[in-house]
Amino acid sequence: MHFCARQLFIPNVSAIPLANAFRSVHRISFCHPSLFGKTPNRPTHFLSSMPKSSDSKNVRLVEESAQSMEWTADELALKEKATAENAWTPIYRYRGFVGVWFILRFNLVFFASSLASLPLSISQHIPISPSIGLILFSSLVFAGIKKYFTRIVAVISVDTASRSIYRIGYPSVFATRRSRFARFLDVQPLSTNSDSVRGVARLRFTDGAKDDFLLLPTVFVEIRDKKAAFVLFGSAMKHFDKDIVPTSDGPRRRRRKSEQKLRLETERRTKTRHQIGKGGEETRKIEGR
Repeated sequence: MHFCARQLFIPNVSAIPLANAFRSVHRISFCHPSLFGKTPNRPTHFLSSMPKSSDSKNVRLVEESAQSMEWTADELALKEKATAENAWTPIYRYRGFVGVWFILRFNLVFFASSLASLPLSISQHIPISPSIGLILFSSLVFAGIKKYFTRIVAVISVDTASRSIYRIGYPSVFATRRSRFARFLDVQPLSTNSDSVRGVARLRFTDGAKDDFLLLPTVFVEIRDKKAAFVLFGSAMKHFDKDIVPTSDGPRRRRRKSEQKLRLETERRTKTRHQIGKGGEETRKIEGR
């Protein structure tokens, strides 16, 4: 038989030995505290770990923004098609990139020559202190040029089909061309990237780290497609020291209009001939009667 804790009656200790009282403790089954009008204390530690409504909204917004930043299958197909067919229309070109290319080449040759001077000095039994100093100096120059000159944008193109995917060309440390593909949403506005866009502006990306940026020269540049460049650069393009190259849309439009007029004139003449032919046949039928 089981007893509740408050129903347990312990007689006088002198009547029953203490040993028997302790043996009977394991037979007691304590009743639930709700039987006595008390509610148990609920643990509250898991409540703090539950997300609030505002937190869940923030998480959902972050997930939606992350999904919007991902490339869709159609965008990837357009990029691959434009790359395979080389269907890119240049909209921006830096005319001073030839100097950047020569600096990168000279930097590479200077660094390689400094490294080769050490084994040459050892083989000819010449003191190696000048060679070590030259290597340290060339390493510093190499690191500085690599940090800044490999970020300079040479050309920006847009795909001809959809005009929504941009290909940004910039050099590597070996003076070879590298390309970065981006959409309009992937590029931050120039007005928020730098205090001033005159001279050189920072071209940052929304999906990149803090030090992930490119240097966009704003002097000695050519704007080959003003509309596409304005979509990418915004109102900051007014600070560019630029030469706007006239696009070939004007001649194309004039040629299309002339072709359309010629086609309409040909159709009108064909209809006139058919009408004349029908009128002649009717005249012959009347005369035959």
